[in-house]
Amino acid sequence: MSKAQAAAETARDRLDFVTRREMDELREAVERLAARIERLERQDPTP
Repeated sequence: MSKAQAAAETARDRLDFVTRREMDELREAVERLAARIERLERQDPTP
């Protein structure tokens, strides 16, 4: 394997793409968690 091919393989391994659907699902999960944290903090404001 040439150096260029090895470098391309390494770069390809480092790139990690997600679909728009996966990103939307992640965003929704984070929003639900943020809302849950907010509700919990209102119940007991002491740390």
